[in-house]
Amino acid sequence: MKRTFGKILSFALVLAMVLSMVPAVLAAPAVGGALYLAPGETRTLECKNVNGKTATYWRSSNDSAVRVAGGSDGSATITAVASSSSYYGYSATISAYEKASDVNSSSYNEAIMTWEVTVTNWTLTLSTTTSGSYDYGYGSSASAALEPGASLTLKATVTGPKGRAGDVIVGFASQYKSIATVGGAETTIGSYYVNNSGNGESTVSVATAGGNGPSVITAYLLKKTPNPSGNENANFTVGGAASQKTYYDYVTDANGNPITKTFTVTVGGQAGYDLTLPDAQQNMTIVYNATLTKLTPTLKRYGQNVSNKTFVYTSSDENTLIVGSDGTLYPQSRTGTATVKVTVKGMTNTLSVTSNVTIVPTKAGGVTIDVGDTKVGSKTISAAELKRELSKGNRFFGVMDTTKNGNATIATPEEMLTSVTLTATVDSDNASDASRVQWSIPAASKNYISFASNSSKTTATGANVTVYMRKAGTKVTLNASVDGSKDATYTFDIWQGVCYKNAKAPAVAGPISSVIDTIKNLKERDIEVTLVQSDNTMYLPVKDVTPEKVKNNEKYKFEVELDGKYTSDKTFYYPIDGKRTVTTEAVDISDITIEDQPESSLTYKLDGTSMKLSVSAYTSGTKKFSKFIWYNGQSNAVKTDTSMNGNTYGISELDLSEVITAPGSYSFYCKIITSDNAYVISNISSVSVGGEYFVQINLNNSGTIKPGDVVTASATPQQYNPLTKRYVDVTGKNPTISWSSSDTAIAKVDATGTSVKVTAVSGGTAKLTAKTTIDGKEYTGTKDITVTVPTAEDVRLMLEEDATYVMLDGGKLSDAVKKATSTTPSTFSFTLPTTGTIYSSSSLSSSISAGNKYSASDVSRMAFKPSRSAGSYTIDYAAYGTSGQIATGKLVIMTNAGTVAYHISANESQTMQVSDFQSVYGSGLSYVRFGTASDSRGALYKGSSTSSGKVGSESYYVSTGTTLLKNVTFIAGSSTAKYSVIIPFTAYGSNGEANGNLVIYVNDTHSVYSTGATFKSMAIADELAPESNASSAYITITRVVGGKLYTQYSKINSCTALAAKDLGSTRFSFSGSNSIDNLYVLPLADSKTVEVNYTINGSDKGTLTFKVVQQTASSKFTDVSGSFKWAANSVDFMYGNGLVNGISTKNPNVFGPGQNMTRAMLVTILYRAAGEPSVAGITNKFTDNKQNQYYYEPVLWASSKGIVNGATATTFDPDGKITREQIAAILYRYAGSPAASSSALNGFADQSAVSSYAVTAMQWAVGNGIITGVSTNGRTTLSAKNNATRAQVSVMLHRFLTMEQ
Repeated sequence: MKRTFGKILSFALVLAMVLSMVPAVLAAPAVGGALYLAPGETRTLECKNVNGKTATYWRSSNDSAVRVAGGSDGSATITAVASSSSYYGYSATISAYEKASDVNSSSYNEAIMTWEVTVTNWTLTLSTTTSGSYDYGYGSSASAALEPGASLTLKATVTGPKGRAGDVIVGFASQYKSIATVGGAETTIGSYYVNNSGNGESTVSVATAGGNGPSVITAYLLKKTPNPSGNENANFTVGGAASQKTYYDYVTDANGNPITKTFTVTVGGQAGYDLTLPDAQQNMTIVYNATLTKLTPTLKRYGQNVSNKTFVYTSSDENTLIVGSDGTLYPQSRTGTATVKVTVKGMTNTLSVTSNVTIVPTKAGGVTIDVGDTKVGSKTISAAELKRELSKGNRFFGVMDTTKNGNATIATPEEMLTSVTLTATVDSDNASDASRVQWSIPAASKNYISFASNSSKTTATGANVTVYMRKAGTKVTLNASVDGSKDATYTFDIWQGVCYKNAKAPAVAGPISSVIDTIKNLKERDIEVTLVQSDNTMYLPVKDVTPEKVKNNEKYKFEVELDGKYTSDKTFYYPIDGKRTVTTEAVDISDITIEDQPESSLTYKLDGTSMKLSVSAYTSGTKKFSKFIWYNGQSNAVKTDTSMNGNTYGISELDLSEVITAPGSYSFYCKIITSDNAYVISNISSVSVGGEYFVQINLNNSGTIKPGDVVTASATPQQYNPLTKRYVDVTGKNPTISWSSSDTAIAKVDATGTSVKVTAVSGGTAKLTAKTTIDGKEYTGTKDITVTVPTAEDVRLMLEEDATYVMLDGGKLSDAVKKATSTTPSTFSFTLPTTGTIYSSSSLSSSISAGNKYSASDVSRMAFKPSRSAGSYTIDYAAYGTSGQIATGKLVIMTNAGTVAYHISANESQTMQVSDFQSVYGSGLSYVRFGTASDSRGALYKGSSTSSGKVGSESYYVSTGTTLLKNVTFIAGSSTAKYSVIIPFTAYGSNGEANGNLVIYVNDTHSVYSTGATFKSMAIADELAPESNASSAYITITRVVGGKLYTQYSKINSCTALAAKDLGSTRFSFSGSNSIDNLYVLPLADSKTVEVNYTINGSDKGTLTFKVVQQTASSKFTDVSGSFKWAANSVDFMYGNGLVNGISTKNPNVFGPGQNMTRAMLVTILYRAAGEPSVAGITNKFTDNKQNQYYYEPVLWASSKGIVNGATATTFDPDGKITREQIAAILYRYAGSPAASSSALNGFADQSAVSSYAVTAMQWAVGNGIITGVSTNGRTTLSAKNNATRAQVSVMLHRFLTMEQ
């Protein structure tokens, strides 16, 4: 895999002509190591015989930060001056020149060598923690108090020049060693104790020494200093003999002052004491002639009660109030105020607490409590209105079980009061007496309410108080008293708010006969919702139904309002999104009108007496009846009535005695059909049949009941009334109802109660029986409960390309079933597919059996091998709980055909690319609809953030419409595990419908930059190596998409990528000289990802995905960002391959992306690409090609090879500009003038402006993506004759150099 010199040379010649926009830059100066200094420090620099040159002149780019003094011998001394107060910042570039005239020369030869110097101050900070009796935790306080015998750890944190924390140590000293000592396992330096880990932190122990009072601990920053000579003394020494001593000196700041930090330790005194009074005694009212009140202060030290101290009480006005030595208050006047100060004997008055005491002459007569003006949301409800609303039940006190929907806050239901203002009215002529009202919450209610919103507060004072609900409960009370007498109690219930989501609109079978009848029917329905906290299913009754006629249509849809208020158990169900309505699908109005519906509810005695259901209807227009068919609750036909055949009006009756032979609960409805097979369905009639004494059973759910659902069954004893021939409720009794189920494997019921819970277990029908005895008579009732096995969402798995089988996933099956049933399945059975075989393991040695049940772990070991190579495969399964079947579902196996795939990482997003979906559908794609995701760890959203809302079943259009496909974004969750999310979609357009799958692979990528990376840097070999026999294993690369692979790589112009013949044949090992760690992956220009397919040991296949970092700024050049960010990847690629440099030697980080490319710049780049060959013997024929210019040799070389010609016979015009079409022509000739698409320029309004000599070259360049056009104000043009900028040429050449051949 060598590249011939001729090919390289040819490339270089062409490249030279293309890159006429690259600036004239010679080889960059040599770079010395980065230096990090503190103010006042010096260093010696040398620049001798660097590229054959020795420096005689030195220069600093920022004398305010670093100064330089140098000589002509190639050496200089730099001094760090300051790290702040400098316009140019805290760093400087030191440049060494061969001579002083080079500094301001226009030549590009400039500096020989440069050094980057950063100046940073040394800083020292202290923090503490105790290690004795009391724990302060590390903090930044400047002092601490210690009890005798306690200690603390003092930690010093050092910051300074980068990487030099180990150059300094920290010394500590105590001001008074009789109070506090500094010690530990440290080295003694005079009176200093040192303990430095070398990583910028130093700690020392400070202990009490017996004395009391303050002592200042000082920390010094120290550094080693050379051994002093003569009588000179270092500040500190360590060691014994002179040869073993280590010498230290202060580290000083920019002004020469030692860097220090102090911390004060106080031993003994009042440290840790806390003196308090009860809240009620801090501001209190006492009655002049009432029972004496006693203050009860509490003294604690570090949280522990102190009982051996004496309190001292002082009154601010002893003419008003005297305080006894035990804290008893003795009023001296009938009215007045005084402040009592409480201190501790033997301690300073700084430790004190006060009580503000008001004396009143008499006691108020009494107090009453009622609601006051209360703020609800953004408005305030008056006390009178709130009182009316509470009495009517329109409002109630309550708590919500959840208040958050993701990061959004759920609005409080309008009916619910989570707080309320209560007002106390005092029976007194003095209005100010109300201010003395004392509110209190008894112990039994303190967990339910509080006087504070975010904490438990059980007392308050004043005429008004706000009460906050904390927990649901009944008969919650609070008290109000005035002048020490408990006068009033307020009692109320707190409802439990339960949040629900996913309310399902009820199905309306169309066409309907009557809007009014449909409304009545819907009002008798229950609406299925999912509870947010438990994820259980709940059924809520309907509060109201509003019909709406569909615009420009004869259809109707119905807005159904849910009723979430359950008065019996004080529960209120509220929606997570605040929307309490669901809307049905639109249905047609039938030409059949039902005049009289069957009775909705009917009971009768099973004694042979005939009782009938009837329905009457008429048609409009020419329609005539064919038959009336009556059905029972199981949708089985029980009677077909053809007596009105051919008529436009008909009445049909169902004799219940003919279809009911035993007591129980039944349901019937009638389907009315015309001769043209149009039909309408009547309302459902519920019929209860019993003997003389009957128990009417009702369920709170009239919809579908699934395994895991819990419904409520209520029983009402009834007695037959022969006069009315109806059952009437038995009143005035309190019977005990006993319950049973005919099949507990289908439904379980509580043993006793008038209202019990029924738990659906598995699919089937069970009979519930309720019995009781009243006055010696036995009452019995039955009701069938049908549990419908739900269908779980499809579980989708992907059969990877070239794979022969796919492993099943028992976990995904379990999750799908649990989502549908709220029950975790125990086993599964499968219907054996006809399109392949399910094997018990990946060895494919034995297949599974139909009807056998397998656990989820068994399923995860199974493998499915299809019998054909294309399309999708469906496998039906059944899921079972401990008692029976609980769900059915489908397992869908998909292939890569028709798949749109993306690779992202955790918390990242991926916007849908319209072109990817067009590649699946073909031309004519109009819109796309998405299905349900296979994994909840990510989702599709309508826009770029989660606030835009999740994608539903709506259409997403390619070009026009309110919802656009290009805006749809998949946002991954925070999980860092490797997983994939499969989302089915259907594409619509001129070619009809086409199904496909969107597959998002999460956390399966490696990130690379445009300059590429080795497999070793990403530990690919370790990732892919087999767990066993790795030393003998091998891997082959079978395909590379979006990039190239190299066995070794240095620069783009000297290496050759793996060829097609190498793919699938060249074997690489997992270690050693032939390891895949030696491979180098290089992305193509404009690639977002690179995919590498591989095979291990000839059988195990897989894919490596490399995500190409889309830079928003160059990592080298500071001006390739912002409006030039589109060129960042390409500029860094060109610089990394040694093809371009910056435009300034003073600031090598400036690229000049917007500057035009000149002829001299271009030939210089081409010359570099050719390997800078020798130009010896080549005659210079251009008078403007001077020998001291950077482009001198490149111009000689390029002109001699015919790559570029002169502007005239004797001039080259080095500063001349080069156009975009000239670049295309040069690259086209270098590529060998290949065939080009004649339609490639179609769509560009300015294609006619392309010069005739460049038309074919531009067609080739545009067709291969080398030139993509210039966008201005939404219009894209070729701009063929425009001068190309340095950024544009970098992108063009990046595309050309990495283009797939």
